[in-house]
Order: sequence, then structure tokens, then C-alpha cells
Amino acid sequence: MPEVTITLGETTRTFEAPPGGNLLASALQAGVPVAYVCKSGRCCSCKIKVLAGARNLSAASPGEALRLGHDKLKRDWRLACQARVNGPVEVMHNPAGGPT
Repeated sequence: MPEVTITLGETTRTFEAPPGGNLLASALQAGVPVAYVCKSGRCCSCKIKVLAGARNLSAASPGEALRLGHDKLKRDWRLACQARVNGPVEVMHNPAGGPT
């Protein structure tokens, strides 16, 4: 199963996600406290910065592109609720900040 490494503030956690599994759902199942409100790509509270392995995530959904914008997608910002894990990936969750 693909390994996900996520940094939340000063803490880094690693967990496994099923191939093609939703990143947010997999994190929550592993007990990783990723912030979220809607789980459908509307609120952007689960935004993540991809640090490594961007090619191992599914392509951005149209809703994700609309919410984040193409510029932020190009800079490897994603929504955990929309991203599907297909291989090892390293991300940072920044609930207080946001795509800049």
C-alpha cells in the first residue's frame, strides 16, 4: 500500500493508504487530525502542500481547480478530500495558512 507522510505543524506522521484511496479519508482512518469541514472540495479547509510525489496523486478534479485555481495547483497545492493516492507521497497540511 502507498505510504503517505504528512507534516502538521511540528509533527510528522506516516500512514498507509489503499491504492487509489482518498487522502483525507485515509488520514482520518489512520488517526491523523487533518482539518476538514465538507469533505467535498468546497471549503478548502483540508488543503495540503505536496512536498514530494505529486505524480503519485490523482489529477486535480474540476472542483479542486475551481477552488484552488490553476496557479496554486501548479505550485503543488491540493485538497486532501479530492486527491487519490497512487504511490508514495509527502505532504504538509496547513489549516491556519493557505495557498500563497
